[in-house]
Parts: sequence; structure tokens; C-alpha cells
Amino acid sequence: MNLVVPPPARLTTTRLRVVESAAPQAAHPLPARLLLALALGLSLLSYAQVWRFDFVYDDDSQIVNNSKIHDWRHLRGYFTSHLWANTGSFDRASSYYRPLFLVWLRMNYAWFGLDARYWHALSLALHLLAVGLAYLAALRLLEFAGSQQQSRRTTAAVAALLFALHPAHVEPVAWLSAASELLLTIFFLLAFIAYVENRVRGKRLWLAASTVCFALALLAKETAIMLVPLLLCCELMRRTDDEPGLVARLGRALRGSWPWAGTALLYLLARRAALGTLGHAQVPVGTAVVLKSLPELLWFYARHLLWPWPLAEFYDVFYVSSVRAREFVIPAVAMAVVLAALWAWARRSRVALLAGLWMLFPLLPVLDVALLRFNALAADRYLYLPSVGFCVLAAVLLVRLTERRQFRRAALAMVLGLAAVMGVVTARQAAPWENALLLYENAVAVAPGNAFAKTSLAAQLMLRSENDRARKLLLESYAIDSYSWATSFNLGYLYFTLGDLPQAERFFQHAIGLDPYNRNQFLQLGLTQKRRGNFADAAATLTKTAEIWPEAPLVHLALGEVLEQQGRYDEARREFDKELRGQNPAAARVALARLERRLTKPL
Repeated sequence: MNLVVPPPARLTTTRLRVVESAAPQAAHPLPARLLLALALGLSLLSYAQVWRFDFVYDDDSQIVNNSKIHDWRHLRGYFTSHLWANTGSFDRASSYYRPLFLVWLRMNYAWFGLDARYWHALSLALHLLAVGLAYLAALRLLEFAGSQQQSRRTTAAVAALLFALHPAHVEPVAWLSAASELLLTIFFLLAFIAYVENRVRGKRLWLAASTVCFALALLAKETAIMLVPLLLCCELMRRTDDEPGLVARLGRALRGSWPWAGTALLYLLARRAALGTLGHAQVPVGTAVVLKSLPELLWFYARHLLWPWPLAEFYDVFYVSSVRAREFVIPAVAMAVVLAALWAWARRSRVALLAGLWMLFPLLPVLDVALLRFNALAADRYLYLPSVGFCVLAAVLLVRLTERRQFRRAALAMVLGLAAVMGVVTARQAAPWENALLLYENAVAVAPGNAFAKTSLAAQLMLRSENDRARKLLLESYAIDSYSWATSFNLGYLYFTLGDLPQAERFFQHAIGLDPYNRNQFLQLGLTQKRRGNFADAAATLTKTAEIWPEAPLVHLALGEVLEQQGRYDEARREFDKELRGQNPAAARVALARLERRLTKPL
């Protein structure tokens, strides 16, 4: 096969023309159709268990307790405010602008309500669609990079098989709130496929399709913006005979990538209008810490692509503050070796170059630790889209190996064996996502130094009245990170449940100091002060709670009772009247009757 690039009449309409050899090719030992069927079938088999999985982790706030996905009247808000403002969360700011993801949640709720089985079935369907698109994207990538035609379909099919069964994909498939990764990947792949169709075959309709899919990918998740540098590099790779210089090629590449750059600019304007800013740091760490943490994060993702075991929702990956630290030196040396090998390969192969860029670009946004929660700096879901590039590279190596004469007879058995192992590992790694207790038990086992994992498990144990174990975990978490709001709040709630009111008040006060914008803690602090008999403090705290959270559970009843104890009967009556329209009107009627008897009792 020869790659022929005709001199273009106009640089902006340059396209590639592939001329195939007419000579018959021998059948490849790895049939592409069989591999695709295996990719889809084994995916269904490995993930069949998700049908019985529950809502876990952020699903509670984004789905179960989120009234804003219950009605289409909130649709406009999806596009005019940040993600957490549309989930019932109390976060005052967020860098997440994902309206298409919210539309997806709304559609699921409209179809299935809160029946988690069908939500999971639809997420699995998205994964299967992504597998099919990964095959097409790999095929177009190989074609664009000029790989040999006789093995192109087989290589793309092996890449799809690896993508379908890679254990690092468990999180976005098994966790409903990670559907943004699935949507992002689907539209990103569609945009790339349409781009190659336009550049190779010159059909303008594909150009429009690519930009539309790119826009949808951006609305699913911010990471999609990295398609722009990826396509810019693709444009640079399209060298023509009359462009010997880098400057000329760069100029044509910039002109050629303007449809996607323009789409990205419009998205950034919409994002700024919705968020008030393009983004903000979640943790005020300096640039030096960001750079020192890069090797550890890169090595984490490299390891989980090559050896995805064991996996969890949280990991012991934290900030690196010194270049002499073990967490910097070892990952830096390891990544230097990996990057040197990739660079050497990329210099000899356009396929390796393009696949390597595909791995790198979508990961770049999540390498900035200032943009991430300090207790969740690394997550496997971030590998879902970048892994397409990794799977292409792995497929190229596998196909080359199986084409060797000594391996041709055993080629299919080798690939089937690898697929079987990956399928078993994937099924095993998916099991903890069945419910929240299993998820956090696994997280604590994998990441014993992660305070948030311990706190999350403790919260589940409290729901099951396993208070002694919960207290032990929370105190361990507090010793690791005393600045965690969740740990302090849960300690306060646990001590309130156990009747240790001074300790409860202490931790609720500490939680308020850490995050004065969360409303739950004010309600709990007011109830604690009320139970301790500190009616003046309780009245002030519950009054503030009623102002910032008028629909808080039983806040008006509790405030009315405190005011009644202080002899402020008219104010108490007004609060009881409000509770008549609240969650416990029966208790409000009893309180009003009691108040009337007190007022009419003769002196």
C-alpha cells in the first residue's frame, strides 16, 4: 500500500487519497468480525452484574436526592449554571459545566424513575456503543496514519477488544454519576471519525458532523476541549510536497483546525457566562506543587493502563512537595523510561505518534492537582478516553506478534486467552460497585491512608448502627486530615447519636469553621444546643438555619420549641404554623395545642 498525497489546488481543502494494492492478501489469523463480536459479547458477560447494582457515592446527590432532574422545567438551568447548582448540592462554586450530562440524568429519570437496574443497563449500552466507535476511530486513526491496509481492520478490532475489557473502565461503566465520561468519549470518537472522513474523502458534510459532535462532547465534559490540539497535530501530520517548511505547515494546520477552535471558543464563552469564570482552583496549591506532583500522577495512570489491579474509588495519591521525596524520584525515573520508549517509537511510526498524543492530551486537564479535590487526585475514570490511544498501541504490538510465522497458529488462542483474563479481572474489579458499603470497604483496603475513604465507610457503618467501628474510622480519618469537613460533620453526628453532646457541638462548630456555607451543620448544631438546654444559642442557630434553609427537616418545629422555652410565645406560634406546611404537621398541631393550654392556664 502506498500513501499518495496529490498537490492541492488550495491548502485548506487538502485531503489524503489512499491507493490500495490490487494483489490478493492472505487471510489474517485474527478475524476482525470475530474479534468485534467477542468485544461486545465479553463486555456484556463481564458487566452483566451491574444490573443488580445500586446508586452509590455521588449518585445520592446527583440522582436520588436531586429534585432538579425530576422535571423538564429545570432544563434551562442546566445550561446557565454549574453542575452542582443543578444537583441540590450546597457547593457555592464549581468548575464543572456539563449540561448534556444533566440532560442525560433527566432522560433516565423520565424513563426509569429511581429503578437503578435500568440506569445501569443504559450505562452498559453506552459502553457497548463506545466499543463500536472505538473500533471505527482506531480504523480511521490507522488509515490516517498510513498503516498497512492488510492488517488495519484486525488491529482496530484488537484495539476495540482491549478497550471493551480493560479493567480500568470499571468505574465509568459501573458508576452512574460517571456517565459523563461515557458521553464525552462517544461524542469525542464521533468527532474524530468524522474529521478523518472529511480529510481523507473530502466530504464537507463530515466536517459539519465533526464540529457538532465536538460541541456535544464539550457539553458532556470539559476534557473534550483537548480535541483541538489533537486535530492540530493531525493537520501538521498532513505534509504536502509544496510545504517543506514547518512554518508553512503550521500556518495550514492552524487554518485547517479553525472549525474546532471556533467551536471551542463559543463553548468557553458559554461556560464563562454560566460560571462567571472559566474555572477556579479547588485547593490553593502553588505551581511548584503542581509540577512536583506530575510524575506521581503520570506514573499512576501508566501503571493502571498496564497493570489495572487493584482498583478502587480512592487512592493514596497526594501532593508532592519535594523533588527529593520518594513519591517524586521513583515515578520520575519510571516515567522517563516510559516516555523515552514512546518517543523512540513515535519517531519511527505515525501511528505510535498519533496514538501517544491521544493518550496524553485528554489526561492533561486532570494532571493539574489544583483543580481537583485533595483527597481524590487520581481516578480511573479519567483513563476511559485516553485508553483508546493505549489500546491502539497495544493492538499494533499484538498484531505484529501474531503475524510472526511461529505464532500464526496460536494467534487466536493468544488473543482469546488475554481477553478471557481481562474479562475475569474486569468482573472482579466491578463487584465492589454493587453498593456503597462494598465500595468503601474496598477503598479503605486499597487506600488505607486516604482519610475520605475512611470517612465514607464510617458513614455507611453509621447507617447500620455499627457505631464503634464507625467512630474508630472517623478518629483515624481525623488524625490523618483534621481539615476535612465531612469527617468533622460525621463525628459531630455520631456523637449526637451516642448522646455525647459536648463532643457533638465541638465537631459541628469545627465543621462550620471549615465550610460556613454548608447548611446541614447549622441544623445539627442547633438541635444539639437545644438538647443541651442552651436555648439562647439554639434559637440563634436555628433562626439562621430557617433563613438559609427554610425547608430544612423539622427546623420550624425545633425553633418553635426553643422559642417556647424562652417565653417568646408569639414567635413560637409562627414557627409552629410554618411546620403545619412542613414535614410534620401532626407534631406542629400538638405543639400549638400545648402552647394554647400554656397561654390559657390561669395564673
